[in-house]
Amino acid sequence: MKRERRKNFRLEWNTPALICYGEVTRTCTLADLSNGGAKVVVVQAETVPDEFTLRLPHRQGGIRPCRVLRRSANTIGVTFTDQMTTADELHRAAARELQRSR
Repeated sequence: MKRERRKNFRLEWNTPALICYGEVTRTCTLADLSNGGAKVVVVQAETVPDEFTLRLPHRQGGIRPCRVLRRSANTIGVTFTDQMTTADELHRAAARELQRSR
């Protein structure tokens, strides 16, 4: 069994979001989310700059500045450079999302 090395609890999310840099806005999917970062699924991950703004749906966290930590063909792992989300805020957002999906 592989040991989890992340500092923050993460939630599977699968929510649409936007990657914004300069005048460019690209759609993506937020695969999972923690208070420290996220896994983002995007077409052609190599074309996403090292730093950008991730625009989340309004009730899930708003706008978060990001830095890319790792890339694969269609996935990027990012860290939030503002570190504003607390674990309680993340859990409340997840509970709201669950309520809406019922």
